Amino acid sequence: MQKLDNKRLLTRALSILAERLPADWTVKVVGNGGAKSEASAEIRISASRDAEATVNAVLKQSIQPIDAIRVKDAAAVVSKKNRRAVLVVSPFISPSTREKLRELGFGYLDFCGNICFKLDVPALYIETEGAQKNPTKIDRQARTLKGAKAGFIVRTLADTAAAPGVRDLAKRLGIDPGYVSRVFAFLKDEAIIRHEFQISTPGRSRTSKRHVEWSVDWVSLVRKWALEAPLENRSRAFTYIEPRGLKAALSNLAGASFQYAITGSCAAAELAPIAPPRLLQIYVEDAEKTAKQLGLREADTGGNVVLIEAENELPFLHSHRKGNLIYASVSQVVADLLSSPGRAPAEAEELFNWMKNNEEVWRG
Repeated sequence: MQKLDNKRLLTRALSILAERLPADWTVKVVGNGGAKSEASAEIRISASRDAEATVNAVLKQSIQPIDAIRVKDAAAVVSKKNRRAVLVVSPFISPSTREKLRELGFGYLDFCGNICFKLDVPALYIETEGAQKNPTKIDRQARTLKGAKAGFIVRTLADTAAAPGVRDLAKRLGIDPGYVSRVFAFLKDEAIIRHEFQISTPGRSRTSKRHVEWSVDWVSLVRKWALEAPLENRSRAFTYIEPRGLKAALSNLAGASFQYAITGSCAAAELAPIAPPRLLQIYVEDAEKTAKQLGLREADTGGNVVLIEAENELPFLHSHRKGNLIYASVSQVVADLLSSPGRAPAEAEELFNWMKNNEEVWRG
């Protein structure tokens, strides 16, 4: 996709918008949006002389979620004062950026088929979904939460109330600081973490010290991780059956001496039950060996126990004992549910509600 200047960005956006308006509607540029640069423009959408709206179009060569938050420049200010709608235009707008724009109440339009824009007067609602990945070279950089190292960073940031900085986290996890820094930069662009500089002055010292404090949007962090690194991509799962049911399987598991961690519906039901669980999912090191120890039978269909072979120690990070059983960390459980079929995503949302109301319980 060829890079366009702001004038061409606007021209193309108007063409795309006009194609989706009713035949007797018009759209045209009427001003520069109150901005000193050409990074914003006023456009007027008319259904008739008595039904028209002036919209502030904000033009971006590229945009990340953090930029969406910063769309409070002159165009946004003018729009707020005049109660105008804001339409953000960019060659490509990622799914996470689109979500942030919707959250902020802004419309958006890109050249890859992604549009969400509405007006009260004249009544208009346009929403289309197009490309989910940027076809340009700029966004082909390795910016992802896939892989074990990223998983350890995500889980630690989610589970830790006082978020560690880059060096502290790298030292704690034994990961190269450069890699941690790149993940932090990615999460900053996604508006998932942010830092604030704090100035502290020691009592008798004449010099002040500046340190960074991080805040983490752990809900968005876990959702992003579940989307980019779903359960099926992080492990291998094997289905078995316990003929006597889940109670018998849990009873046998209570006396186990091997390393394990319960996840999924059975773990969620301990905190935020929706309905009695029908499936027991357990992280283990060796599925075949564990199945023999628990007396499970192989099952191609109709199984009620899934043994998930962990590729590393991540699923066991911050696991905890409740009664006679060991459960995975709640952040691990909710991520697993988000990327599981059936009613699991609904269970994840219920668990998210519990997590928000009991943050002091599970975040150390």
